[in-house]
Amino acid sequence: MVLAAFLVGGLLLGWPRADAGDAEVQQLRALCEGTGGIRRVRALEALRALESSDSRKALEALAGSKDQDLAIGALRAITRDDDSGARGKLEKVFEDTKRTTVVRTTAMLGWCHVRKAQGARRSDVHTYLTSRAGQDERLKGAVAAVEAKLFPTEGE
Repeated sequence: MVLAAFLVGGLLLGWPRADAGDAEVQQLRALCEGTGGIRRVRALEALRALESSDSRKALEALAGSKDQDLAIGALRAITRDDDSGARGKLEKVFEDTKRTTVVRTTAMLGWCHVRKAQGARRSDVHTYLTSRAGQDERLKGAVAAVEAKLFPTEGE
């Protein structure tokens, strides 16, 4: 009885299905690209929740979008994902000097969260962050703020 209630509850809550197909991923990706607001947020979260290689590839592609809001939403979803490839995608966006400062800052913040979850210390991330921030004063300020917030007990 309890197991049946648990299973029905899971279905009603929309738990991720193991058999997420390419068609579903494509539908969600199209929804992300074609809408905004809460619909986009829900579609991005649904892609993340699928936890399939196709859904992760779709999120990575969306993170590369020229639509700043879409890219930021996809980067946030990638940060919340437990996929080992998240760090690489976040690094790629952070290092892309053609991206806007806000998109690069979002990627940097996500990268810091991933690294902190992996046990990194401020000294492990500081050199990378400051060297990749380059001459962008706003990005350098964001790096300092993120380091202070996520790694408050260490000083440089």
